[in-house]
Amino acid sequence: MDWMNMPLTQLHRTVANINNAEVAPLLTAIRERLDAIEEVGLGYLSLSRESTTLSGGEAQRIKVIRYLGSALSDVCYVFDEPSAGLHPHDVHRLLKLLKKLRDAHNAIIVVEHNKTVIDAADHVVDLGPGAGISGGAMGLLKV
Repeated sequence: MDWMNMPLTQLHRTVANINNAEVAPLLTAIRERLDAIEEVGLGYLSLSRESTTLSGGEAQRIKVIRYLGSALSDVCYVFDEPSAGLHPHDVHRLLKLLKKLRDAHNAIIVVEHNKTVIDAADHVVDLGPGAGISGGAMGLLKV
């Protein structure tokens, strides 16, 4: 129960100190997930936090991590503003995870307003300079 309430960064340190050959594969999988959670700046979360209380950006980043653990490939993933709520200096961490998912032979579609994320895209589809009746002009750009 104590582990449920501690921040994931602290849980990561706790799990790192466990050395038991009988559960080594499980510990490796847990450490990899906790590494990824810290990479996207979510180390402050705890396991006791209900998923319904996560912001949209937090939920998107958790999804990226979950999908990275999947053995699936040739899948099209769609993320809606995964950088929302992320500190600007942590955006590169998110991009690393998205690229890992892409490099596992998947298609990644990201709906995003963050210029850093847009600049990292292989292709950009611009849906217009404004919202509503001001938008809608579509163009495909190679970035």
